[in-house]
Amino acid sequence: MVPIAFLAGVLRSRLDRAAAGDLLLELGRGRPLREALADALRDPSLEIAYWLPERDRFVSAEGKEIHDDGTRTAHYVERDGRRIAALLHDPSLAYDPELVRAAAAGAGLWLENERLQAELRAQVDFLETVVDTSPSLLCSLDLDGRIANFNIACAIASGREDPESLRREYFWHVFAAPDERDALRERFEAGAPEYAPLQFESTFVNGKGAELSIAWSTAPIADESGTVRNVICGGLDITERKLREVELARERDFLRSLAADLRSSEERLRAAIEASPVAIVEYALDDMITRWNPAAERIFGWTAEEVVGGLAKHQPPGREEELRTLFGRVRAGEVYTAVESRRVRKDGAYIDVEISAAPIRDAEGNVLSHMALFADITERKRHEEEVHASRARIVQAADDARRVLERNLHDGAQQRLISLSLTLRLAQRRLEDRPAEAGELLAGAREELAHAIEDLRELARGIHPAVLTDRGLDAALDALASRSPVPVEIAVPAERLPGPVEAAAYYVVAESLTNVAKYARASSASVRVYREDGHALIEVSDDGIGGADWDGGTGLSGLADRLAALDGTLVVESPPGGGTRILAAIPVR
Repeated sequence: MVPIAFLAGVLRSRLDRAAAGDLLLELGRGRPLREALADALRDPSLEIAYWLPERDRFVSAEGKEIHDDGTRTAHYVERDGRRIAALLHDPSLAYDPELVRAAAAGAGLWLENERLQAELRAQVDFLETVVDTSPSLLCSLDLDGRIANFNIACAIASGREDPESLRREYFWHVFAAPDERDALRERFEAGAPEYAPLQFESTFVNGKGAELSIAWSTAPIADESGTVRNVICGGLDITERKLREVELARERDFLRSLAADLRSSEERLRAAIEASPVAIVEYALDDMITRWNPAAERIFGWTAEEVVGGLAKHQPPGREEELRTLFGRVRAGEVYTAVESRRVRKDGAYIDVEISAAPIRDAEGNVLSHMALFADITERKRHEEEVHASRARIVQAADDARRVLERNLHDGAQQRLISLSLTLRLAQRRLEDRPAEAGELLAGAREELAHAIEDLRELARGIHPAVLTDRGLDAALDALASRSPVPVEIAVPAERLPGPVEAAAYYVVAESLTNVAKYARASSASVRVYREDGHALIEVSDDGIGGADWDGGTGLSGLADRLAALDGTLVVESPPGGGTRILAAIPVR
């Protein structure tokens, strides 16, 4: 008698083998694996999970991740010692594990195949996710250059309202400017049939009116035979970089321009300093001289090599406090001008200078050094002293002239007029009792009056000759020549000169002829008046002993003062033994 348990085991084994055989037959007919396994195990809820070792997870046939919710039992399927899948079935099948194992073993090859397919689909899903979420532009082109597929970044960059309108569009019609399209198309077509990788940039205005710049790279996609089927284009939006490059280019251009302007300004400043007629000296904060222009060399005598890098040599002894005060003012930020002082030259001579100074600051406003300008005013000071002396001489001459006039009036015409007054009174008293004597007195008075009138005329001629006013310079000079003890030759132009000029010329000739008569021991003299270059020139020369001394008396100085009042000049040439030549020049306006 055979035990029932043994018979049940044999029957179960035969049923398992039958189920596995039916499963193989169903799979051979092309029935889907999950459906075939569900019928074999009589579990409609059966689900297959495929193991992806590189991702360490189970996924469905569609490549989606599967999470166990705890309501089913998992039977892991292995092939050649490798886990390839798990059958998620109803928990009741746990009591028939042999059936599950038999079905799993029968379907192992199909499970491995579908696992690979699931893995491939998962990779495709992953790649699609990467492509769609990538910030880079990715699109696939057919061999005509039409867009076959594209990612979200491409759709956004195109600016199209309907992204699907990109499909079958030529790549260059979407992502290139009109004037670049033909060149890009020709370049694409020239790459056939290998379609070697390309790199290029395109700038275009998209559907929303935004200008974009894209850097593109291409690569061919070939099939198993090596034939290129598609071309992948990858693009990176470089619009911001391009804008930044433009901004940087503008900044570089601006900086170059600024640098050029600064160089030009420095050159102009250097040229101005080098060409300046005033001495320009720069002092560092330690009082060392750092700049010394050519005018400083000319005015003070030291060369730049002798003074740059050292302390001031042109500061005379005894003025240290003045120097400290001036340096302190300018280093405190003060600008000062027209400060008069004295400095010393290399040869030891003292000169008068007018100083102006200003601080030199850095970008933060801190004083780095200061620049001082020295104008040599020695000549101006001398002229000022001459003007003061000239004014004093004019005042003195006027005082002397008044005293002479007063004395002449007192000793001459005044005395005659007093005598005339007394004679007339006496004649008046004698008119009644002694008319004959009165008549004699009146005759004497008339003669005395004539002498008084002549004296007054003589005085008037000393003040301003009447002949000059009435008949002009020619006649006045002839009158002077006629009274000279030395023969005088006169040459005067016919046309009249302005009154003040004629008066000055008259006194130049009068003083000169007086000096000829007194000191020259000359045998002859000449007077020539002429016009030249807007000036009236008065030249008086003699053949005397020369040696006229400008400082020997007041006559020539007085003439110089009179001429200076008319902006004129006086030159005296009188070499010993060579005669004397006096030349006066008066501007004629």
